[in-house]
Amino acid sequence: MNELAKLLRTMATGCRDGAGLVPCAVGKGPNKSEQDEHISAVHSACDELEELAETAEKRDIEMAEFTEIHNKLARLKSPAPGDLFSAVVDEIAKQ
Repeated sequence: MNELAKLLRTMATGCRDGAGLVPCAVGKGPNKSEQDEHISAVHSACDELEELAETAEKRDIEMAEFTEIHNKLARLKSPAPGDLFSAVVDEIAKQ
């Protein structure tokens, strides 16, 4: 497994682990439907990250491929843990 693929999988796992933290207004918790919808959307984006990791094993990936998925996670307020974003960007640049 190359370093980029490993980082993408780590990012997917970290985002998936935090999927249950649903952003909402202060003092208002999400209802079950909102929570399920959020978790599903985060998991879907994480599946895309894992697919991109598989692709990274076979060929160089473009920054735009990663950015599209990262932006989905950002809109869901489910960012990657720690410095994974920077590490992935650095690895893509090294290809």
